[in-house]
Amino acid sequence: MVVTGGIASGKSTVCGMFGELGLRVGSADEVAGEVFGDDRVQEFLRKELGEGDLRELARGRMGDVEFRRRLNGLMHPLIWARLCGLDVDVIEVPLLVEAGLVSAFGRVLVCECPVEVVLERLVKRLGDGEVAKRLVGSQVGIGVRRVFGDEVIRTDEGMDSVRTVVRTLANLWF
Repeated sequence: MVVTGGIASGKSTVCGMFGELGLRVGSADEVAGEVFGDDRVQEFLRKELGEGDLRELARGRMGDVEFRRRLNGLMHPLIWARLCGLDVDVIEVPLLVEAGLVSAFGRVLVCECPVEVVLERLVKRLGDGEVAKRLVGSQVGIGVRRVFGDEVIRTDEGMDSVRTVVRTLANLWF
């Protein structure tokens, strides 16, 4: 099963709950972090950004659509190759729809919450409202992801409610 959703939609929290139930959980973001250190990626980033903290410099350029397109074009095939080798029950893939990977997985669980909640979470995480707005604006909307989901979970309705839905889905799907 794959868990997807926009940035700050509660995917990691939901995956953590599946893990608490004893399911093996993987994360495309963790794999992406590993791939970020790949020599090819580092070389691309040095050419694009110069020297310095490449992770921080890249984070500052994520609002640049063309830069993000080229970086994703390099990283996504490397990430996909590693994802195929994971032995997990549940995998978190944030950009499932954007990357065109929906058909590569069985069941799809979409995490969502109102954009105001997403922005609030992102501002707490990033400390910058403008960057938060750009990141939210760069992703497909909630309605688009929902079309691809077998189930949708609202992560703004309280953790007890989310935990109940996760437990129910784990019992149904595993």
